[in-house]
This record gives sequence, structure tokens and C-alpha cells, in this order.
Amino acid sequence: MGSARNRQIVADRLAGESYAMITERHGLSRRRAEKIVQQHEQQVQQVSMHPVYQHVGIRAINCLRKAGVNPEDIDAISQYSRESLLCLPNFGHTSLAQLEAYLHLMGRALLGRGHYARAASIPPAAAKRSRKMLVSDEAQQV
Repeated sequence: MGSARNRQIVADRLAGESYAMITERHGLSRRRAEKIVQQHEQQVQQVSMHPVYQHVGIRAINCLRKAGVNPEDIDAISQYSRESLLCLPNFGHTSLAQLEAYLHLMGRALLGRGHYARAASIPPAAAKRSRKMLVSDEAQQV
């Protein structure tokens, strides 16, 4: 579904256009137009079937994508610590709770406290805040 024409065909069909109008506008057969729309529907169905989309909110998924992490890759997600995830823009405690619940369901967990496997992806200001949080947590434990 990479081409702009295919995206336009799908958009036309979703907007309620008939196949007759689509084939005339784009210069292809009705069978080809139906196949393009069918492929799109199958892709949408496959994406929505992955368990991460049922258990984790869209905000958390978008934050992970912006950080360069595939939300469907459990191994990549579990390489983050709680602190490093909270340092991602717009990723808050609710997103963290949803993600931890999903990982628990899958039999996985985030890295323990103080581990920074993905420190390079954290903005410098956020990393400083995270270090301050760790120092204050350690001071409270003493």
C-alpha cells in the first residue's frame, strides 16, 4: 500500500465513492480497484489484531513510535526502564501502567530501576530529571 495512487483509491472508497467512479478516475479495472481496497482492509485487520493495540493506549503507542521503538516488539520495549520511559515526551504514569500491565500479560517486564539501556534516546534535559529522581529515591531509602 505504498503508492500515493493506492492511498487515494482507498480514501475515495472510504469516502463512499462507487467502484465505477474510482475506476474511471484512476484508469484501472474494477477488479484491480477492489483488490487494492481489500488489501488495505486486510492490513488494517492484521494491525488491530496484535495484542498491544488492545491493551495499551494510543498515546503510549505513539510515544514509543516517536522514540523509535516498534510497539509490537516486546524485546525492544522491555529494554527500557521505568525512568527512561517516563522521560519520553507525553509518556506519563498512565501510559506506563498500561505498558507494564501488557508486558506482565506477556510474561515480560521492564528493566529494573537505575538501568539505562536506551539513554541515548532520552533528551538531555529529561535524563537530568531522571537522575535527580533516582538520587532523591535513594536518599529516601537511606
